Amino acid sequence: MHRRRPTATVGTQQAHPRGMYHRVDPSGLLALAELQDGVVSLEQAHGHDLGRNSIARLVREGRWSTARRGIYHTAPGRPGWRGLAWAGVLVGGDDSRPRW
Repeated sequence: MHRRRPTATVGTQQAHPRGMYHRVDPSGLLALAELQDGVVSLEQAHGHDLGRNSIARLVREGRWSTARRGIYHTAPGRPGWRGLAWAGVLVGGDDSRPRW
């Protein structure tokens, strides 16, 4: 008798019965990255439904690079000066931005 595998959930989405998860639409995250000179934080990526394994795959394939732990450049190679400045802001959090 063939047993049916239960479906896993990913956020509010259900995974495919064979363990394949839904595709993430990266347009929102890539728009944010463009505003931040190609740099996003792990938290921002998670907020756009991109999981740790997907990020690791992007880095492993050379499509993204790690600027610092938890900070990613959404292009191959090192970010430019402005991207590094954004990385500093993302690492520093709210205390790294001026309060006007």
